[in-house]
Amino acid sequence: MGIPTPIPSRFRSAVPTARAVSLAALAVLALTGARPAPLVAQTVHGRATSEDTGLPLQGVEIALSREDGDVVSRVLSDADGRYVMRIPEDGAYRISADLFGYLRLETPLVALETDRSPLVDFEMPADPIELDEVRVSVERREELVSRTRTYGVQPDFLGERFVTIEAIEKRPTAGDFGQILQWQSIPGIRVRRGVDTGDRPWVCVMLTRSRDCAITVLDGAVVPSEVAGQIPTEILGGMVVLTPMEATTSFGTDGGNGAVLIWTKGALLRR
Repeated sequence: MGIPTPIPSRFRSAVPTARAVSLAALAVLALTGARPAPLVAQTVHGRATSEDTGLPLQGVEIALSREDGDVVSRVLSDADGRYVMRIPEDGAYRISADLFGYLRLETPLVALETDRSPLVDFEMPADPIELDEVRVSVERREELVSRTRTYGVQPDFLGERFVTIEAIEKRPTAGDFGQILQWQSIPGIRVRRGVDTGDRPWVCVMLTRSRDCAITVLDGAVVPSEVAGQIPTEILGGMVVLTPMEATTSFGTDGGNGAVLIWTKGALLRR
C-alpha cells in the first residue's frame, strides 16, 4: 500500500473541474491507482467560504461520493458556511462542494472509518464564466424538461406542479421552497414547518390523501427534511411535484407519499 501524504492547503485534484480545497488534519491518497489508506472518521465537517472575500457561503452543496461516483450523502452549508455530514459506513470517498457562481471543488479519494471527525474546509473561487441570460434560461428549462422525463412524467401534463426558475424568481420573498409551492396553487398541497432538536429548520410537503411527508430529492439525491428546510431559495433552478403514484415508479415505497424534485441552478447547467 502506498504511504498517504498530507494534503497541502492548496491543490488541484485529478478532476478537471475541481480546484483547491483546504483539508485540515486529513490524510488523503492521490489518484495514482494505489489503494487509499484508512482515515478515522464518524462525520466530516467544515466550512465553505469565498476565496476572494473570505466570507461564508450559504447553500453550498456538499456531497459524499464513492469511487464509482455514486453519491451516498448530501448536505447544504448553513448561513455561517458550516456543514456536518455523516459517513454512512467505512469506505473510500470523495467530498465535493458545489454552488452556482463558483467553481466546483472535489477532494481526491479518501478512505474513511467511523471514529473521529476530519475537518474539510472549502475555499471556493468565483466562476469567471459569464453566460448570456437568455441562453442560460433556455438551457435550464430544456434541462429541467429532460430531467423531469427521466422520472416517467411529461412536463406538459404537470400544470402548476412543474415549477420553472421564472416562477421561482417571481417569489423573491419566499422563505423556503415549500412557500413557493404553496404560492403555485397546487391542488391539495400542504406544507408543515418546524425546528428540530439541533435548531435546524425543517420543511414537510404533504399531498392530497398522503399521511406523511413527500420525500425531497435534491439534485437527484433524497435528502432529509432538515436539509430541505435549509435550501436557500436563491439557488433553486426548478422543481417538480410528483404524486404518490408517480413517485413510487421511481422511488418504490419511499415515494408512497409523493416526491418533490428540486434542482439547483448549477445542476441544470451541468450536462
